[in-house]
Amino acid sequence: MTTLSTLTRGQGAGDAPYTAADLDVIADNVAPMHGHPNTPRLFTGPGGLAVTEDGIVQVPPGFDWLADRAHRNDPGPGSRDAAVATRRDGVGCVHPGITAWAIARGWPTDQHGRPVNPRYASLLADPRIGLCTGLGPSWRYGEQVVTDAVAVADGHVALIDRDTPHNGTIPALPGGFAEPQDFGLTFADWTTGHRPVTPAGIIANALRELGEETGIATPDGSTLRIVREIRPVSSPHTLNAWTVVYTVLVVLPTRQSVPDGFRARWTPLDTLDAVLPNMWGDHRNALTAALDQMQRGL
Repeated sequence: MTTLSTLTRGQGAGDAPYTAADLDVIADNVAPMHGHPNTPRLFTGPGGLAVTEDGIVQVPPGFDWLADRAHRNDPGPGSRDAAVATRRDGVGCVHPGITAWAIARGWPTDQHGRPVNPRYASLLADPRIGLCTGLGPSWRYGEQVVTDAVAVADGHVALIDRDTPHNGTIPALPGGFAEPQDFGLTFADWTTGHRPVTPAGIIANALRELGEETGIATPDGSTLRIVREIRPVSSPHTLNAWTVVYTVLVVLPTRQSVPDGFRARWTPLDTLDAVLPNMWGDHRNALTAALDQMQRGL
């Protein structure tokens, strides 16, 4: 079984700060949201946000992005953390279990008990980036697991058609946000801050997303491996809600037909040079990293 300490680490992964090149990429990622009326962005000067003696980040009021999440299938209020406005009086704090989880992970918290991105200082100090606060379009505070599945069989890779707000329909890897059941847990567990991250849960997330988005099953005899970890920052991310993305390589024994109704297809590996430029940069990097590890037999 893959251990999370042996992965190839990309942008923002591990304990290293974002590099100048990372910040250039992030600036491009968040550019579409600058000036959006519903996303007031928080920036800092050289001194950063005020931090109390006990390490609490003081977020000024008025920067929460209270999205309605109308663009996603929402199974109900029990599936997401409650939004908390940035009020000076601290009314409406998050569940104390979420705060305890953040502290146990070594993340800062704000005056409402919300997790704060541990690299907030460099993100908010860059005038090209900045972040709003709150949940934004996310369902959860703090770090949220996302997986991308690189499913390979008989010299082909499974890709889907992904509709994007800025680039139209593009080829993409199947994948998405983890859910509690991927880790053998419930929404109630996550609501109270019980959110462990395990290799088995990451792989379960990838296989679930692969099945939901392509209709491709993962039979016995498949090779499964987590190959990459990255902590990107893009337009939907906020100071209080961000992602960690894992790439999972899925080598299938045979190439299955994609069932009707799925916007997926098998793409020959020897034609990827024409496809890769049309993909999101991170999907392009994830795909090439997975194929490189596969070719090297890792």
